Amino acid sequence: MILATDFFFKLINIAKGNIRQIVKPVLILIAFGLLTFSNIPGLQRNSFGQSHYWLGNVYLRQGNFKKALTHYTQATELSDRLGGVHLNKGAIYFKLKDYHRAIEEFKKELRIEPESSSALSNLAVIYDLQNNPDSSRIYARKAIAVSPYELGGYYVLAKNF
Repeated sequence: MILATDFFFKLINIAKGNIRQIVKPVLILIAFGLLTFSNIPGLQRNSFGQSHYWLGNVYLRQGNFKKALTHYTQATELSDRLGGVHLNKGAIYFKLKDYHRAIEEFKKELRIEPESSSALSNLAVIYDLQNNPDSSRIYARKAIAVSPYELGGYYVLAKNF
């Protein structure tokens, strides 16, 4: 017996492949339809959160930030410990130049995954853009300590040297 979550992830994998553009929206609609059925056996609250997270990823890749944010928000409402959700929300807010909200999301990500070098590096870059070199250097050093290959930290330190 195939669970609805397994079916959902198979749909997402198909949508990632090289298929015609017309098929992707149909698959997304089918996947979204699965999210609306709360009485499907085997689906738990966390599974719904993960489903919204993956659906948010599909919309993010398509550049539809509004729908991506909607699904990421729903994911956090259903499961507040999903890693990556706040990182992606922060990235969207960063692209929209809403730095205050981006900082909030990256800090939420760090509460879930304290060694997220991406969140640390992104915070360093944002604080640098806001002309806050002290905070920028702190987060840059933390990012490099966690992952020596995180280039954002080196960029900020070199710029503020």
